[in-house]
Amino acid sequence: MIYNFENLVFQGGGVLGIAYSGAIQVLEEESILPSIQRVAGTSAGAICALALALRYNSSEIQTILKDTNFESFVSEARPLEFTKMYGWFRTNPFLSWTKELIIKSGSNFHPHAEWTGDETFIDLHNKGGRDLHVFATDLNEKKSVEFSYTHTPNVIVAEAVCASMAIPAFFQAFKFSNEIPNNHIYVDGGALLNYPIMTFDSEGTNPLTLGFKFRKSEMVSTSKDLDYGSVREWVKSLVDTIADSQSEMIRRTPEYYNRTVDIDTGAVSFVDFDLSHDVKEFLIGQGREFTIQFLSEYRKSRNIFRRILSYLYPK
Repeated sequence: MIYNFENLVFQGGGVLGIAYSGAIQVLEEESILPSIQRVAGTSAGAICALALALRYNSSEIQTILKDTNFESFVSEARPLEFTKMYGWFRTNPFLSWTKELIIKSGSNFHPHAEWTGDETFIDLHNKGGRDLHVFATDLNEKKSVEFSYTHTPNVIVAEAVCASMAIPAFFQAFKFSNEIPNNHIYVDGGALLNYPIMTFDSEGTNPLTLGFKFRKSEMVSTSKDLDYGSVREWVKSLVDTIADSQSEMIRRTPEYYNRTVDIDTGAVSFVDFDLSHDVKEFLIGQGREFTIQFLSEYRKSRNIFRRILSYLYPK
C-alpha cells in the first residue's frame, strides 16, 4: 500500500475552505478516502470534516461548496446587538445550513438513515459516521475545547460546528441551546487552535495523519489604510493576523509541517464571503494542485530505494 493515512485534519480558514473540495477530490482519485476513519477540523475545517464524517463523496462536497452562497451566512446583521452578543452577524443562517447538510446525508448510509439535523456526536457514531473532532474556543475558561464522540457524546454536532465557525466580533458569540456541555460563551476555534494537527497524536507523532492548511502568496497586500469605522476590514485583519501567526508556528515545527498539505490561496481572505465563480474555481484548483504535489513527494519518500540511496549518499 502506497498510502497508510487513517486520519485527516483541516485548518480553519473561512471561505478558503472551498479549496478542500479540490484536495478531497485528489484523495478520492488516489483511493485514500476509503481508509479514512477519523476527521478533525476547526472553523471551515470543521465543515469539511463534518461533510466527510457524513460520508459525502468528493463530487458532492464540491457541488455543495460551489453552489453555496456564502454571503447568506452574513445576511442577518445586528449591529445594535453587538455589545450584548459580541458580534455583528447572527449565526442562525449558518446553523440552519449546517443542519440541512446533516439532514440530506441520510442517503449516504446503508441502510438509509433518517436525520433531523439535531444529532449528537453519539448519534453520528451510532449511525455509522466517521469519527468527528471539532474545535472551538471557550471564552469562560479561556481554552480550546474538543468536541467529539469520546469527549462530548451528547453535544449537538451542528451547534459544535457553528461554535467553531463563530469568528470573533464578526459573528455573534455562540451558546449551546440546551446548555450541553455548558452555558459558556464560545467563539471560533481558530482563536487558539486553528490547525489541530496533533489531534490524533496520543503516542507521539502519528504517521497515519494527513493535514491540510492554507498559506498566502507573497503578493498579498497589507491593510495599511485600516482605520476606525470599518468593522469588516478590522475583522479581516484581525483574523488573518491570528491565522498567520499560527501558520508560522506550524512551519517551524517539522513534526507537524512534514505531514501537511500547504495550499497557497493567493490573496483571498478568510472572510471574503462574496466569492465569485472564478475565485471559487481558483481555490478548488489550488487544493488539487498542492495535494497532488504533496502526494507525489510522499510517494518518493516511501520509495525504499530512494531512502537507501539518501542514507548512503546524503546531500
